[in-house]
Amino acid sequence: RWLGHSGFVPHITLDSARVCTSDNDTTICHNVAARVTAVAVSPSPDLRFFVVEESAGAVDWIGLDLPAALSAVDGGPSIGQVFSPVGLATWPGGDGYRLIVTQYPQFLGVQYFDPSTRRPVIPGDSADIFRRTLTDEKSVAADEFGNVFVLHRTTGLIMIFDKHGLLRLSFGRPGTDPLGLNNPSGIAVLDETLYIADTGNNRIVRYQKTAVPEN
Repeated sequence: RWLGHSGFVPHITLDSARVCTSDNDTTICHNVAARVTAVAVSPSPDLRFFVVEESAGAVDWIGLDLPAALSAVDGGPSIGQVFSPVGLATWPGGDGYRLIVTQYPQFLGVQYFDPSTRRPVIPGDSADIFRRTLTDEKSVAADEFGNVFVLHRTTGLIMIFDKHGLLRLSFGRPGTDPLGLNNPSGIAVLDETLYIADTGNNRIVRYQKTAVPEN
């Protein structure tokens, strides 16, 4: 139901990020305007959601009960940290819910976090989710079973990982024919259907996810 704009004001406005660069012995710092590039909603009734703030390279946690945006995970290039976040998704777990973060190439690709502890759900680097998602810019979605769907934008490849970060299925290729993807930019899953925003081909592509295990 369309409510219009009457009476609505921004809940939280993100501050600009201070970015510093060093050249030999000189360090130059300046403020960069905040730029939100992704959002994900918690699958629990806590009325909270997550955003990627690209300028600061951060994932923030926002809620109707919070006076300001809080850092959802630590910043950095290691496991359990985010350095260049791009995409977000959430899925319910048995002891809460998980936050899935994708990053630019070479920065651990995709990681699973427990928002309540701000720690990685998969602490080591042996899971497929770390080793197989290092390249390409990625979008991500998850279903109610904890299966995570990673869309590689340049190659049109879709990888499906289980809740433990193990690769279960991969498919897709670049192209302009009915089975190809051309610079796809978004992915979503609802019930038994996977939806791809096939940007370069100006269409929405649907897949039926009959081959995905529920465990």
